[in-house]
Amino acid sequence: MNPAIITAHCLHNWRSSVSATALALLALSTAVLAQNNNAQNDNSATPQAGAPNGSPCGMPPGGPGGPPPDGTGGPPPDNAGGPPPEAPGDSQNQNANGAPQGPPPGASDQQGSQSGSGGQAGPGGPGEPPPGGPCGGQQASIKLSGVFTASKGESKSESGKSYASGQKDTSAVYAFDGGSIALDRPTITTSGNSSSQDSSSFFGLNAGVLAANGGKIAIHGGSISTTGTGANGAFASGNGSEVELTDVTIKATAGGGHGLMTAGGGKMKLTNVNIDTAGQSGAAIATDRGGGVIVAEGGTIKTSGFRSPSIYSTGEITVSHATMLSTGAECAVIEGSNTITVIESAMTCEKSWGAMLYQSFSGDAQGQESHFTMHGGSLSVKTGPVFFVNNTHGTINLSGVKLTSASGVLLSATTAQWGRQGANGGKAILIADQQELPGDLIAGGGGSSIDATLKNHSSLNGAVQGASLTLDATSQWNVSSDSKLAGLADPAGVASGNITNIVGNGHTVTYKAGDARNAWLGGKSYQLTGGGKLIPEN
Repeated sequence: MNPAIITAHCLHNWRSSVSATALALLALSTAVLAQNNNAQNDNSATPQAGAPNGSPCGMPPGGPGGPPPDGTGGPPPDNAGGPPPEAPGDSQNQNANGAPQGPPPGASDQQGSQSGSGGQAGPGGPGEPPPGGPCGGQQASIKLSGVFTASKGESKSESGKSYASGQKDTSAVYAFDGGSIALDRPTITTSGNSSSQDSSSFFGLNAGVLAANGGKIAIHGGSISTTGTGANGAFASGNGSEVELTDVTIKATAGGGHGLMTAGGGKMKLTNVNIDTAGQSGAAIATDRGGGVIVAEGGTIKTSGFRSPSIYSTGEITVSHATMLSTGAECAVIEGSNTITVIESAMTCEKSWGAMLYQSFSGDAQGQESHFTMHGGSLSVKTGPVFFVNNTHGTINLSGVKLTSASGVLLSATTAQWGRQGANGGKAILIADQQELPGDLIAGGGGSSIDATLKNHSSLNGAVQGASLTLDATSQWNVSSDSKLAGLADPAGVASGNITNIVGNGHTVTYKAGDARNAWLGGKSYQLTGGGKLIPEN
């Protein structure tokens, strides 16, 4: 084994060892990739100098997510690990709007406070860089190494063999510097622990299978099994790095062990890959700082650990024709301006929410424009809202999805513990095309809003509190209880003083007469089909 050396600056360790007070002071950032000028052999990586994205300290351009204008935010509970703000699945920790309440769970995990005010203040003020320069004065050396390796100019191919590593920070299969590896029906096992969870999540340290700095790995058949902490099953790190898996079974059992992961722009293609993770903060399919692209077709996914959703995106993830079950976390999480697309797949989750769209301002994802798209298939949620939007603009596109929610809340856009308290609500756009929507739409405080559009024979069965609704002539709202509309666009549904495509069921719906979107209603009252009325708000 000949380790590849990567010099890393500004490594943060809040996941494992930092106090709550220190958390608010850390400026989260990624590592600077520097060339190892002392490499003496073909198995040593020679990453190009300079930070990812050409930014100081390896941060995305503009700093962590763009400097939070409110100076708050603090770290998320776990990037690429599923961030339920409290004990997931505890319905008593959620208010009527589906928003979290009570203390976050970070204290027991040494992750510190993640309250709406950004945790505790300290030197430098909340959200500002700690003393010691833009990187906080921290440095560390990360060594990536593997048992079976290929580097620049090497192309290796083997069939039916076993590859194992019991050493810490050591991958079983490792391609780097443009080297390529093709394996048929391998048995890949690792048991060593990671010395740095951040390095494991940002660069693939200790992954069972690792492609870095332009390395390429293709595996057909066989299995990957990891039991050490921070041991992701397979990882593609950095632009030009690629991993392609077909008919592979992956099992990661320890904390921080994701099934599959990319960071820094790596790419991954999966076909009929079965994934099982059991540890805390171990999403099955995930991206981390710098994002990446993952396309998965088929396969069965199961996660059981705390904060371990099926999918966690700080990049671009597409999953089709798969079956996914998360028993310890949400089905899907999107952080920042990133995407998840799910096609003809079955998703079931038992804790917190169905899909969460948020921005933590941790530095692991930029922007505040999250996109979740689902066509066909099913999404079943045992606790909490089907969709939860906080501290971001979240767009949700649904078409022909079977939705099930035990809570009765379809979409909650409201405040939580990320961003500036009082101004960290969620702004959600919901577009339903040939879609049945069971449950309520609830816009909470902090500047939250919901704009829902129903078209092409879509229907909403529930109440609306503070949301706006647009209906085409083919769509319908069945009102389940008294409701309050922010805005209504439904000119095709009005006939002779009656609204024909809102079925009132005897309930009263109020609208804001002074809202420009409601000017067409003329401040008048209308009868609803099936009893009930639409009236201007007093």
